[in-house]
Amino acid sequence: MDYRHFIKIVSEHQTPRIKPLYLDNSCATKQIPDDFSNAIIDIIRIIDQYFNELSKGKPIIAIFGLQMACIAIESKLPCARNRIFTVENKDKHFCCTLSYLPTASEDLQQIKDWTHSENLAIDFTSGFIMDKEQYICKALHLSNSGGKTYGQINDQKLRAAWAQVQSRTQH
Repeated sequence: MDYRHFIKIVSEHQTPRIKPLYLDNSCATKQIPDDFSNAIIDIIRIIDQYFNELSKGKPIIAIFGLQMACIAIESKLPCARNRIFTVENKDKHFCCTLSYLPTASEDLQQIKDWTHSENLAIDFTSGFIMDKEQYICKALHLSNSGGKTYGQINDQKLRAAWAQVQSRTQH
């Protein structure tokens, strides 16, 4: 997925409280297939639903980044649902981090870096959107440490995205 395309999707589906923030070189979206573009709409909806919790008291959440996570959750789910992203390790989930900045609307245009950014983990295999504590527990197979799952991407959107991914990898 091209970074400009990612920001365009956020822009097209922004809310009064969720805004796009273009920060060049802030992430590596190229590793993410365009097929998951429609899932971003659900992610924005879920962030808006939990705005008060995620915004740290600021009036705006500025979304600026999406990239593959450095560690992945592993389970039998990718094989069970035919959502295999890495053929070398069929048990790995396709997981990404979504980066955002809680900010004031008047500060939005002056932001030049992601120093005070926050992250959510997006598991495109299961569809779960969670905080980093929950994600680490799942990735390391630890008992729940009090982390939180905020919601789930619409399964029909995920099925459609995975069907496209699989159709390209099987040819």
